[in-house]
Amino acid sequence: MAGRPPRGVARAALVVAGSLTVVALPGLLRPGGVEDPTVPPLDHSRNWLLAMAAVGVTATGYAGARVRWAGRSGRAGSGGRRS
Repeated sequence: MAGRPPRGVARAALVVAGSLTVVALPGLLRPGGVEDPTVPPLDHSRNWLLAMAAVGVTATGYAGARVRWAGRSGRAGSGGRRS
């Protein structure tokens, strides 16, 4: 298991990133400004990029923790003692 990459984490990250992109598309593709002058304008492109970065960092951290934990699981059965 330690030699295989955690593909499930990558698939989950791609599903989340795709879902966020589908939800963000109307804001990203809308031309022009806000119709209501009392509403402050939002930078949808920057917010979308921040969300994608958060998904990538979280997935990378989780995958790294899984790989590291899998590497320790082989030694965990000895209880830290050598015979």
